[in-house]
Amino acid sequence: MNRMERLLKTTERMVEVLDKPYETSQERAEIIVEINDLLEEREKILKEIKPPYTESEEKIGRQIIELDKQIKEQMNQMFKNIQDDLKMLKKKKDSNITYMNPYKNVKSVDGMYLDNKL
Repeated sequence: MNRMERLLKTTERMVEVLDKPYETSQERAEIIVEINDLLEEREKILKEIKPPYTESEEKIGRQIIELDKQIKEQMNQMFKNIQDDLKMLKKKKDSNITYMNPYKNVKSVDGMYLDNKL
């Protein structure tokens, strides 16, 4: 298997991994770990690839570019999902804090007298 075919196989594997559906954050974390491993492998292969390129290597290169666009879109979608989860988690945390102490952020003290001589 030549250098470009190895790169193509690794890129196709990345697309397969990103296509996996995930329900929980644990499954998503496993996908992220696997993608990181594939990215490291892909980086090593890219360092080995030097010009000149044959026609078949250029053809494979165009396929890799198309797959790379698909990978970027899928990774951006996953990143957006992670951001949404973080926002929801922060909202839940703020809601929980408000539930525990509902008078913490009350700004007005209308009709109350506070005696500070304790």
